[in-house]
Amino acid sequence: MDVKPKAAESAVLMQNIVMLREIVIRILSLIHAKNSDTMDASLRLVLDFWQADRISLAGVDSQTSEIFYLGQAGKEGIAPLPFLYNSRITMSEHSWMIAKLQQGEVLMIDNLEQLPPEGIAERWFMEHIGTRSYMVAPVILNGSMTGFLTLECIHSPRTWAPLDAENLRVLASLLSTVIEQEQAKHAMVYSSHQLLKMDFLFQYIYDNLAWAVELYDEKGYLIDLNPASQELYGYTREQVLGINLFANPNIPEDHKVRLRRGDSVDYVLTYDFNRTIESGYFPTVCETKIKHICGYCHPVKDAHGEVIFYLSLLFDDTENYRRDEELKRGLAKLNAAIDTGNSFLWEFDAREETGDELYEFDQDNPMVSPSATRRRKNTPRTLRELFESIHPDDISSVVNHFYPRMMRGELDAFTATYRRILGGKIYWFTSNVRVDVYDTKGKPIKIVCYTTDITKEKEQELELLKAQEADQLKSAFMGNISHEVRTPLNSIVGFSNYLVDLNSTPETETFREIINKNNTLLLQLIDDILDFSKIELGTLDYYFTDVSVKEVFEEVISTYSPMIQHHIQLAYDGNLPAYMLFTDRKRMRQVLSQLLGNSIKYTQKGKITLSYEQTVDNQCLMKLEDTGIGLSENSKKEVFNTFYKENEFNQGSGLGLPIAKAIVEAMGGKIGVESVQGQGSVFWFTLPLKEESPV
Repeated sequence: MDVKPKAAESAVLMQNIVMLREIVIRILSLIHAKNSDTMDASLRLVLDFWQADRISLAGVDSQTSEIFYLGQAGKEGIAPLPFLYNSRITMSEHSWMIAKLQQGEVLMIDNLEQLPPEGIAERWFMEHIGTRSYMVAPVILNGSMTGFLTLECIHSPRTWAPLDAENLRVLASLLSTVIEQEQAKHAMVYSSHQLLKMDFLFQYIYDNLAWAVELYDEKGYLIDLNPASQELYGYTREQVLGINLFANPNIPEDHKVRLRRGDSVDYVLTYDFNRTIESGYFPTVCETKIKHICGYCHPVKDAHGEVIFYLSLLFDDTENYRRDEELKRGLAKLNAAIDTGNSFLWEFDAREETGDELYEFDQDNPMVSPSATRRRKNTPRTLRELFESIHPDDISSVVNHFYPRMMRGELDAFTATYRRILGGKIYWFTSNVRVDVYDTKGKPIKIVCYTTDITKEKEQELELLKAQEADQLKSAFMGNISHEVRTPLNSIVGFSNYLVDLNSTPETETFREIINKNNTLLLQLIDDILDFSKIELGTLDYYFTDVSVKEVFEEVISTYSPMIQHHIQLAYDGNLPAYMLFTDRKRMRQVLSQLLGNSIKYTQKGKITLSYEQTVDNQCLMKLEDTGIGLSENSKKEVFNTFYKENEFNQGSGLGLPIAKAIVEAMGGKIGVESVQGQGSVFWFTLPLKEESPV
């Protein structure tokens, strides 16, 4: 977005409003005073506003169809046109112009070549008086055109803008009263009817003006105000007539000093209605307690320079103020993003005749040239330089696809992620490109682009992908090698048993027991490795069905009871309720087996107690309590990590507990341990109960 130029346009518009407002006030003052030089003074104010060369005001007589000139004014060195006052010009001689004006149009002629064939009379007339470009606005009174106001450029042609037309239309409507006065003066008819008519017209303008108008007497007491003022401040006429301008708590003291001195004052006020209420200045029903008001106060003086009243013109600029504040906040955010050093904003003029330079945005100077020293690293200087640096694999999408479509007017915006080769190194960028200005044919004139260097993010992303691939390869390797080890291991165990059978002695029986025990441990380790690999790959299967907690506990106990030595007691209350779970029966049994096997491994004497119960949040809490060696505080934090060992002399926990933790959490439960070193441990886990489970 072209932020600063738009802010500049807003400032120009505000300056125009202020200047136009001042002229309106002065013309209203002249009309109200009814001075003899009202016409000339009013025309010169309008001429100075545009800084044109000549201005004229003409009236039209609908009965005689004649055009008569009421007044004119010119810059220094521009000769008047006295023949206009004596010439009898009919409306038919300028029929094209009159028809346009009667339709309410404002004619903006930048050069006489623009005039159509129907306007040949107007072209001859303007060439005759030396005019090179002009603008004409109708003067409307009571719904009919009573005349027209003409601005002329003599020395050089001028391009008129739509804002010029609107301004001239406003001032022409004010001059309708001047025409009335002049017609009455030239006709020497000052009947009471005409005076009442002019007063009514002035009152009509006064009452219907969109800006708030306030009249104060020479001492600053409010004597009149229009409806717009009542709406602006949220009071009634009766509530405020008589309040003093100089007692207003929202007007700065230096403004009051200048007004008393007889100077005009521009207001840009943050109007706090709380202050007016607290000070008792006036009551208000405004819901908005703070307004931002722009205004102008003009002391009107008599012929001796004494102030006879104060005329104040004000309007509510709160919405513009808020928009400006939002614009400032947006600009601050944009500057913050740009100042990170990873982003830059640039603009490109898409017209071929302007070249292909890229202009970078700067928070102090909206667009700086490519040669500026503040240009960031990797910022392209021209469009050609940008395109030539794009990676060959990305040219097709960015240069050959998106950009041509935007230049043809098919795309308003696009986002592209691409690589550039700079100094032999590859950099990654993402660009948000948007057309900011179009020509009359719908083709782009200005294109803006917000570009961010995302090289670090891309490198981190690639590193993450590599790490993920390495994890997958590791898990696949562990799975494959586990399968390969199982076959020769089974052969070793089988032949070991066969050899013992051939030569059976007490000593060989001991060897057989040792071999079988370690075979069981090794096979369990291989199964754990396979399951752990599947967990890491996310391929471990789960089959959820209705499961009886009681049945699973009894299956596990019957399996492990023969393995427990006689000096360890396995305790279980067979009268516990038959709670039902909706879970994976195989995986639940696997978790119980892992925990029970772990307790058997570290319990030399005492007992191992298995139990379960229902919790208040409808969970089944399953516990295995042993009288084993227990865990230290550090071990309790690490015991669910892979191959954790309390010390180098004891057997580690292997993969059983990490697998149990992963399975429980996958089935919607939690797992943990409570332990005191030397006194035993309580391993527990939870799984959700079915709603219809017995309590």
